[in-house]
Amino acid sequence: PNVCGMSLDDGAKALANNELGYEIVDYKYQKNAAENEILEQRPSGTSKVKKGRRIQLTLSSSKEPTIALPDVIDNCSLREAEARLRAAGFKLTENITKKGEKDWVYSVVMGKDTLKSGSQVALGSTLTLVVGSGDDAEKNESACLRAADCSRIIK
Repeated sequence: PNVCGMSLDDGAKALANNELGYEIVDYKYQKNAAENEILEQRPSGTSKVKKGRRIQLTLSSSKEPTIALPDVIDNCSLREAEARLRAAGFKLTENITKKGEKDWVYSVVMGKDTLKSGSQVALGSTLTLVVGSGDDAEKNESACLRAADCSRIIK
C-alpha cells in the first residue's frame, strides 16, 4: 500500500493489514507536514513485495533545521557578509546604519535579538545587518529626523 501522507499509526496499520513490517530510516523537516507524517517510503507504494518485507519510512519532524550563523560580525564588509549569509540560506532586510566605518558589519539582528557568530538560527530566517554609515553621528541624527525613521539608526 501507499502510506505516504498517513500518520505513522495509520501507515503501520495499513502495512500490518498487508502482512508487511516497517522501519523508520530518517526524519525530515517539512514546513506544513504533521509530526510523524510519512513523507517517503521505500519501496514505493506501487511496488510488489513479498509478505513480511520491512518497508523503509521517512517521517516528518517538527524540529526546524538550524544552522550556525557565519562569522560575519566585525569580520567582513557588507558585500561579503550579504553573500555569505544568502549562500547559507538566510534572507536579509534593509540594513540598519550606525556611526562607524562605511559598510563594515558591526552586528546581526533577528527581530529584536542581537545574534552572535555561531548562534544556531533557523534556516531561512530573516536577518538585518547593522553596518557603519561612514558618516559622523550628527549627520546620521539629522538625516534620521528628516526621514522620520529613527528606528533604523543605532548609535
